[in-house]
Amino acid sequence: MNTVRCVRCRTEGAALKSNPFRAGTALVSLGEELRSSVCVDCYNAWLKSSVKIINDGKLDLREARAQHVWVSQMRAFLNLGGTSDPWLRFVDRRVRIETTSKVVTTAMLLRADDEKLWLADFNGGAIPSGFAPTQTGADGASGSASILRDCVLTIEEGAE
Repeated sequence: MNTVRCVRCRTEGAALKSNPFRAGTALVSLGEELRSSVCVDCYNAWLKSSVKIINDGKLDLREARAQHVWVSQMRAFLNLGGTSDPWLRFVDRRVRIETTSKVVTTAMLLRADDEKLWLADFNGGAIPSGFAPTQTGADGASGSASILRDCVLTIEEGAE
């Protein structure tokens, strides 16, 4: 079994057995980078997270823009570098956010783009003031929400 020192979890783990991308595609070099620096467990965690990113962002991976978003999110999630956005490293993790209106909450960061952050599983269950619900129940207290990046004062990894 081949092992790799994983750049995401920082432990020694099983390496990917083969390139996850087909030969002849533009992503072959990225696949080789994955094989040499990411363990199987972290790559599988990315695959699970990427389903949420695709669904929540309504990404059509046949489109170049959607592919760019997907690859950027993957690079950030797996700590592969190549992104200048420090907040992307928190995707699929619980974060503590303080907004410019002084609301402090903890939630799961699902996705981020140039304009917004998408979050879910807010502490206390309710979507805080200043966040725009994206999927809500009748009481508005469940589902996910987004917030404009300009409205976020700080974001850091955090548990409840």
